[in-house]
Amino acid sequence: MNIKILPRETVIVAKNYQSLIDWYINNLNFKIINNFPDIKYCYLETDSGIKIGIADMEELIKSTPANKPLSKRVMNTVILQICTNDLKSLFKKIKNNGGSVLFGPSYDEGDKFWFGSFTDIEGNEIWVVDENCP
Repeated sequence: MNIKILPRETVIVAKNYQSLIDWYINNLNFKIINNFPDIKYCYLETDSGIKIGIADMEELIKSTPANKPLSKRVMNTVILQICTNDLKSLFKKIKNNGGSVLFGPSYDEGDKFWFGSFTDIEGNEIWVVDENCP
């Protein structure tokens, strides 16, 4: 099977979640496209098509499985997020080619999609979701 990779929003991890959302809205003309208050994640986009997600650092720390610590780079960083049609095959390929799977594939029962996280060979974290992710 050919693993298809599609773009998703770049994710910014925020210490001051709402303040950072407001800053992007007020200074760079982003608009909220989708807000997930239960997990403190906000998806924003400009009229020209630039897409970002803002994730609350505290919520991210709480939601990370205890046996899978967050990447050291997650604090005050930007994380690439991609979408794929075959998350399990992608993770197998990543493991076989020098990358590291941080967690997943995991299944979100509420929204019915697969997700996870891996690093490239230099430790840069990449989030990945399947095509069913809202």
